[in-house]
Amino acid sequence: MSEVVDSETFKKRKLILCKFMNGNVKEDSEEKLKCRVLHRSSQSDLKTKDQKIMVSESEDMTYIGKNFGRYRCNPNRTIKQYVGIYDEKSGKMRICDAEMFHMMPHVPGRDDDDTPLPQHNYVQKLGMLTEAFGSKWKKSALEKQQRNMIDEGTMKDHLAADIHHGKQQVKLHQLQKEETKSTQSVLDVIPPCNKNAENVEDVYSLSDILSEIDMDSLQSPAAVFFDSTPAQIKEWKDNKTYPAYVLSHVSSMSLDPLIRWERSKCLIYLYYMIHLYKLSPKELRQKDPFPKDCPGNMKSKLSENFTKQAVKTRCMPSRLKDRLAAYILTLCLLIDEFSVELIDLMKDMQLERSKMFLILKSLGCKINKKETDGEVRYIARLKLPLDFPQRPLFKERSKRR
Repeated sequence: MSEVVDSETFKKRKLILCKFMNGNVKEDSEEKLKCRVLHRSSQSDLKTKDQKIMVSESEDMTYIGKNFGRYRCNPNRTIKQYVGIYDEKSGKMRICDAEMFHMMPHVPGRDDDDTPLPQHNYVQKLGMLTEAFGSKWKKSALEKQQRNMIDEGTMKDHLAADIHHGKQQVKLHQLQKEETKSTQSVLDVIPPCNKNAENVEDVYSLSDILSEIDMDSLQSPAAVFFDSTPAQIKEWKDNKTYPAYVLSHVSSMSLDPLIRWERSKCLIYLYYMIHLYKLSPKELRQKDPFPKDCPGNMKSKLSENFTKQAVKTRCMPSRLKDRLAAYILTLCLLIDEFSVELIDLMKDMQLERSKMFLILKSLGCKINKKETDGEVRYIARLKLPLDFPQRPLFKERSKRR
């Protein structure tokens, strides 16, 4: 190692040291080396004002070292270097700041100061040795390894594309989830309800279940109830052609034509809904699972409101099945003037008592139990003020019913 002392630097107790990367300087050639330090004089640019270049020249070779960029003397600027100078007369040592330069041979016309030297790891160096001195078998293995190597840039591009695709899929999944939640919030289980109604008659409206157009389309199939006779009703009961709840109301309809027609239309639509509710998944997959006399627009209305399109057929998830049960019970409340006996409905719908009570409570009804001649009767009544459950009674289930 050779030491070069600049007068100004020495006064500030900062020594400049240079180390030659291709060997040590011989004692007889130290005097032949001419060393100088080039220092940027500009003080305006704080980033470059401390940049220095060390130049050592001899008759045969020129060496250059820098404290910045390529061949910088101190890669880690947080480390300081010191040199101790021992005075033999006083026996004391003086510690001075030092700055080391790594001197590299300079070949004019061949060096590109702005281009860093290629850095090779152990595997690359081993491959270079194999190419130069390896056996035929090792060279063949190296060629196969190089063919199977993945280009780093190509790999980064593929990874970036995969990451972008993954992010897009996550966003799409979140949007679909939000749309599902919003759809479920719009698709409420119970029919439209006026919770601030002052009269019980204003809580639920028949027009929310059956519009005027629906009433007109039910005119033809409802004629079977409008023109029914006691003998026909008895035959229907014996053959169980219609639900027991429907037949009990057909036999007691008013003789007033307007009231009788409206009641007949409500009962035939109630029959269609109960028929749809009792269908099994296999029956629902049929091409036309509705009764033969059901009008086409009624089939579309029931399918759109209470079933869901599957791959090639329709199905009825649990939430839509609960919704259909709520609409059936609401129509029964409107028919019976908000006081419904539940025994016949339980049998017609094949619905568990606890499940029916749960739906009726969500509609705002109160359940009363009565015993008459040893027979238990359950009556659902809608009274003001309405008492709705504080927590949701229906949860989305994965199984289809």
